Amino acid sequence: MTALLLGACGSDTLDPAGGSTSANSFSDGSNTVSGQRSAITLSSRLKSTSADGSEADLVVSYRLDESVRASLRKNSRIRVDLKDETGQNTTLMRAGIDSQSLQGDLDITVPVNAGASELAIGLEGIKANVVTDLAIYSTINLPTVLRRQTTDLDSVTIPHIELIEDSYTSFLEDNRRKHRFAVTVSDLAQGSTTGPDGKPAGLSITGLEEHVSRYFIAEEGGIRDIESPVSADYSQQNLNVYLVVDVSSSITYNNSAHHVLDAIARTVIALRDVADFNIRVFAGDVYELNSLRDIAFDDLDDSGTALYRALDTALDKIDQHGDSGRDTVLIAFTDGRDFSSRNFYPAFRSHEQVREYVEQRIVNVSTVQREIYSHRMETYLVSLGGDVDEQSLEQLAQASGGQYLKTYDKSTIDQQFGELTSNIKGVYYLEYSSQQQPDDTLITLQVEINGATSNTITLPTKYGDIPR
Repeated sequence: MTALLLGACGSDTLDPAGGSTSANSFSDGSNTVSGQRSAITLSSRLKSTSADGSEADLVVSYRLDESVRASLRKNSRIRVDLKDETGQNTTLMRAGIDSQSLQGDLDITVPVNAGASELAIGLEGIKANVVTDLAIYSTINLPTVLRRQTTDLDSVTIPHIELIEDSYTSFLEDNRRKHRFAVTVSDLAQGSTTGPDGKPAGLSITGLEEHVSRYFIAEEGGIRDIESPVSADYSQQNLNVYLVVDVSSSITYNNSAHHVLDAIARTVIALRDVADFNIRVFAGDVYELNSLRDIAFDDLDDSGTALYRALDTALDKIDQHGDSGRDTVLIAFTDGRDFSSRNFYPAFRSHEQVREYVEQRIVNVSTVQREIYSHRMETYLVSLGGDVDEQSLEQLAQASGGQYLKTYDKSTIDQQFGELTSNIKGVYYLEYSSQQQPDDTLITLQVEINGATSNTITLPTKYGDIPR
């Protein structure tokens, strides 16, 4: 392998030639060395996001190869550049190097947008007379770190579509009838074969929203109107998302905190374009926060777990909003049993009575949202470890037609949050404009993905006085 002078890039840039760089290619202005192993080993995790999910806070850990030690000066630094999709670099920060351990952590804030391509992390201010065959920088692909993957549509084989109950409305506009409704789409070849309601279920399919007219096919009286395809109903797709997070001391003692933060931050980023967030944390008490950046885990020996109280305060907020014009998603995470909430309800004699009260509140609030305001409310409960009341969590989730997800391994928390995120994003709010037809004219809908056609659903078209 051709030797590379470690000091070749000088102290002002990671790429003096001005070209784009990658983990396996580096230009020193006179020659290019390809296929190099980097002198910098990187790992990263998400720590938090801004309130709206437009910025992400990363912890990037680096470790330098021992061969680098001889090239370091007192003023040698780690430099972090942000590269956008056009190849332009912006320096985000510089940090000193621990010459003894040759490793450290970097707190880096990056924008969450399609243009943020990668982080280039390299050395500058190093000696120019030391030769090595290692590249002096490495990169992190930001889309991989920040975003949850959408469904690989080429792998879909048995698409299935379901109309969401009570989501259909119809009204007249410009001498045509508009139909608005929401559906879920899944692949029956992946995931479970039946859901908790006994209906066919599978792995939720995400990523159809950008080309709705390509995938969703409507027919009126058996005839497809190519001049009026199915479209996305952007007026209905926004959500209110309530995040309820356990920050009790057991999370810290089990070294689970950074797994929890990473999973929740990914969820905020995945939903940021369609959701407003309300965040509250709980241990022995409940606190409402402005953003994930404000989360701090308790370090007391026995800080308590007031999950039911936290859910109740979130339900209060949902009630106060009344008709927000949006569907609501309530997501709660815990790793313990609730022995603290009864302190807030002196009228109840047991923890079970508190749980029953909160369960009934979930039923009542979701019923009001559905029947009075024509909006859905779903509750998702995620648990970690074996010290939880799984039956109670299951009942709380199902009280609003939601889902309970559990894991016993802290390293798989993100998988559970990934599944619930897919379930949320697997709901499509659609609109179809039809001709004026008699009441008995059927409007049917299918989804076609990867050459496979789904089952057929029929819209509940009742052309009487259906409110807009």
